[in-house]
Amino acid sequence: MHYFNFSAYFVCGKFNAALLQAVIPTVVGIFNSLPRKKGTRMRIDVSINTSNECLDITLGTEKMCQPRNCLRRMQYFSKILAKQPGMRNYVINGELLRS
Repeated sequence: MHYFNFSAYFVCGKFNAALLQAVIPTVVGIFNSLPRKKGTRMRIDVSINTSNECLDITLGTEKMCQPRNCLRRMQYFSKILAKQPGMRNYVINGELLRS
């Protein structure tokens, strides 16, 4: 596995650890259960960093991928997160997270 680490901050500047603790496991579960082609296994782990008010994300991929492709995967994670209950207020001009 190849691992990529990101710190993702909310564009709006808001941070609600209780809300995030409720929705992050669901989003991680959805992302990790997506069907993938053979040989392209992928896993995401997300921890809530309350001291820096961000999400610490580790993306594990079976195949080495370009940084641009990792960013696309993070954008998809962000899209799933934005659809969770209570997260709509975090979206500004169509954006939720930045790294």
